[in-house]
Amino acid sequence: MSRFELAPVLASLALVAACGGSDPCEAIYEKEMQCSPSKSKAKMSKEAFVAACKAARSDPEVAKEIAAEGACASKSTCEEVKACKSAARAKEKAVEVAAALKDGKFKEAFDDCTYGVDDGIAPELAAACKPVFEAAAKATGETLTEVSNRCKYNEEAVKASPEFATVCKGIAGTMLTAATAEAIKSRDSGEGEYKRCIDLKSAAEQVGGDEVAKAAALCEELDLAAKAKKGADEARANATARKTDLPYQCSSTTDELAKLGTPWAKQTLEDLLKACYVELGKVIIEVTSADAKYSCPYQIDRVKKAAEAHGLAARHPELATALAALPAICTKG
Repeated sequence: MSRFELAPVLASLALVAACGGSDPCEAIYEKEMQCSPSKSKAKMSKEAFVAACKAARSDPEVAKEIAAEGACASKSTCEEVKACKSAARAKEKAVEVAAALKDGKFKEAFDDCTYGVDDGIAPELAAACKPVFEAAAKATGETLTEVSNRCKYNEEAVKASPEFATVCKGIAGTMLTAATAEAIKSRDSGEGEYKRCIDLKSAAEQVGGDEVAKAAALCEELDLAAKAKKGADEARANATARKTDLPYQCSSTTDELAKLGTPWAKQTLEDLLKACYVELGKVIIEVTSADAKYSCPYQIDRVKKAAEAHGLAARHPELATALAALPAICTKG
């Protein structure tokens, strides 16, 4: 920002054009009163402003800024003044962007290209920002994270610049690929770190299309992964120890996996069913059959119902053999 804009006595009139008459300082004040009267009146009187303005013009650089902004104050309507000031800001920013790039200051250039562009990015600034956006598209590490966050949280910049919007879509694709790989790794390890869904869903929403539904499904898988692993591990541990306790997940998580129905869910469901009702199921039949005197033990009944519901005997001959050897009281009804 210019020194003229930053001077406290002129803060309320920043970027207002001068030069509407013989005295540019008076023109600045008059146009500000016309376009923002309530804000101007709260700051200072005309006499105070003009005096401060004239004093500021003793600096050659500030004098140039005042003179350059003069064309805006000469505009007839406030809409024209606003457009004029926006164009002036864009030209000034374009110069700053070029200078920042020359000095290797990507962040400063990137900030100028993505902040303060709510009304659209002017042609001069768009041209200056082209190499900035090209560099942003190739960002890595912390810079990539910063660019990605700007894409997510600065909707005005995305709407203002088609070039930046393209960068954001490309980066979102890159971030989605990485987030998907991490989510799959977590899911397949049985860790089920659901917090990974935050990055996954965010990237998917930016890419759009079918990716949103895919991310949602993967997140559901993540949510079930740890449960399924816990159930299967406990079932196999109980089978080894010849304990007849069926883990909670043998019923609750199998139902959730069946409902989800994705390829991963089907595969995981099959493994959980095998652990619970085939490997542990055989142990349950062997250990509790001796108790089947007056009624069939509850644990055996659960194994039977699961085997029937999921057709397990047809896929696991060892379970079929165990079921065929059940006490008579367990085969009635």
